[in-house]
Amino acid sequence: MINNYFILKAEADFLNAHSRDCIIHDFYTPERDILILELAKNGVQEFLKISLEKNLETFFLLNSFSRPKKNVFGIFENIYGLKISGFKINDRDRIVNITLEHDYTILISFIPNRSNVFLLKNGLIVNSFSEKDKYTGKDINIFNPVSGENAGSEKPLIKQFGYLGKYYSKEASARADAQGKAPEENHIREFENIIKEINNSSKYYLYKEKTFIPSPVKLSGRDYELIEEFDDINTLISVSYSKIKHRDRYEDSKSKLLSDNEKKIKELEKKIGNLKGNLVKAEDSSIHKISADIIMRNLHLIERNSKSFEYTDSVSGEKKTIKLNDSLSPAENANLYYEKYKGLKKSVSLIKDKIGKYESELVNLQKQKDRIISENDTKNLVKMLKKEETENEKLPFREFRLHDKFVVWVGKDSKSNDLLTMKYCNQYDLWFHVRGASGSHTVLRFEDKNLVPDKSLILKAASIAAYYSKARNGRNVPVAYCERKYVKKRKGFKEGAVVMEKEKVVFVNPEIPSE
Repeated sequence: MINNYFILKAEADFLNAHSRDCIIHDFYTPERDILILELAKNGVQEFLKISLEKNLETFFLLNSFSRPKKNVFGIFENIYGLKISGFKINDRDRIVNITLEHDYTILISFIPNRSNVFLLKNGLIVNSFSEKDKYTGKDINIFNPVSGENAGSEKPLIKQFGYLGKYYSKEASARADAQGKAPEENHIREFENIIKEINNSSKYYLYKEKTFIPSPVKLSGRDYELIEEFDDINTLISVSYSKIKHRDRYEDSKSKLLSDNEKKIKELEKKIGNLKGNLVKAEDSSIHKISADIIMRNLHLIERNSKSFEYTDSVSGEKKTIKLNDSLSPAENANLYYEKYKGLKKSVSLIKDKIGKYESELVNLQKQKDRIISENDTKNLVKMLKKEETENEKLPFREFRLHDKFVVWVGKDSKSNDLLTMKYCNQYDLWFHVRGASGSHTVLRFEDKNLVPDKSLILKAASIAAYYSKARNGRNVPVAYCERKYVKKRKGFKEGAVVMEKEKVVFVNPEIPSE
């Protein structure tokens, strides 16, 4: 609705009265689908913001704009210093012309899916914001957009007044219906009346339905909530644009957070379900002990290389079969069943602990979901989303949390070793590597450069470095460490190859922390 023909027409008329004879000082794009036309007149600077964003195709004047220091691209440099002679919108089309001296024209298409900005000279396209190669040198008449909203419809009223847009068309029909004007000619009269009212409007209104609706006329629908009233079209568009952007950011952030949350909940529920299935099997471990006992009592009856042993259950009287490994002796098969029994019996407590841990995480995720649903502040949602994205970022390193302020990262291959050391480390982090053997780059990362790790943390990090090296099976392995700033990568070094200076050495046994 912000790119409705009448909204754009009113803004073009406003700019024609306000910004004619301005000098173009600069023209650039500070972010995707946004352009800023810097204007100056009598020493006063203003900024025309042009949005080509989907469903937000519009333009409006700003009194100030802070130009970013990076990633700003200038466009149409050959019009800098030229004077604007007028603003005009094509009849019933969302195409605005900014005429300049020396036969130049800036043409802006606000048509959804066909939005663009062109520079014309004597009616020929000499440059364009996007698809430059496609349009340069062509006559602007080749750019022949479909006129009006709902164009092509076979309904006579909508076909004739389609450029009104659905909200104003709906308003005109509602007014006609309220007066009992059933014949089509009476509806047409109301459509014509509302167009006159729009064109002669001196007040502007911002409504809220499912979205924000800027309007140069009062809307009578019961579902519309009047938010604010304005004296000029430029302020209406500026406020509408900000509110729609704010709403979109709110909805996008909430949708992304809920989607990620739901995904994690499903993954946890699946893990818990699998663990509970394993728990049932583990709790039924006694069957393996029974099988082992039966094999031991019947060693004299079981032939070597047998694949099974059939016996009669003393309680039920049923015939039952025990599977055997034909490459093992009967006694070895019995030991195998005893080992399965011991392993499963031991795993019961481990599985229960994991189930408890995951169920606790699931409760926290459900609480987080409730917080997301009830959160109405966009800033808080954006903060939550940034935190979520940081936590979800999949780095190509192994991670071991040794302390709430210290974590160990270990490279997985030559490429991730380089990334870890040269990109993801702070200069004050401690860097570890086994002496005399190849191994992964290992880093003890600090959350605060003023922290000093205990010797125990240094030894643990060194043990991890030793574990992920060719010396994994050794004892008293020498591990060198130093601050990251003393690790250098010389020109011509292979991937993962570095040298270290000012190192210290500790002797540790290779191991990784248990969960």
